[in-house]
Amino acid sequence: MGDTSESSIIPISGPDGHRQSPPDAPRAWENTDRAQAVMEGAAGPEPPAGPTCPNCGLVGDRHVTYYGIHVLLEPGMPVPAHMVPAWHRWYVDSNGTAWNSREDEPAPGAVCRIPHQIACPGSNRN
Repeated sequence: MGDTSESSIIPISGPDGHRQSPPDAPRAWENTDRAQAVMEGAAGPEPPAGPTCPNCGLVGDRHVTYYGIHVLLEPGMPVPAHMVPAWHRWYVDSNGTAWNSREDEPAPGAVCRIPHQIACPGSNRN
């Protein structure tokens, strides 16, 4: 498409196709999504940057969240979910999307992932 005057919107089929927002439309939920990301530790580097922590240089497993922001998870470290504090329990769906269980009590025997942010050796947290 490049620099043409053609629309970059791909129409959605069906009766609700006319309700698709243009790409430059304001997204009222964006600030809420960013606040949720900060609260949950979803502070991974966004593509095209690599999945490398800017504080320590270690590579993590980067996954997109359901609100479109990436989280950097500790690689290959599933841990018993009951040992991880609330708001730090991350799960990855079969499609690769990460989600945080927030305050929900984990199911017996559940395993989760932890965000790199809480294990980072280069973090400036006390």
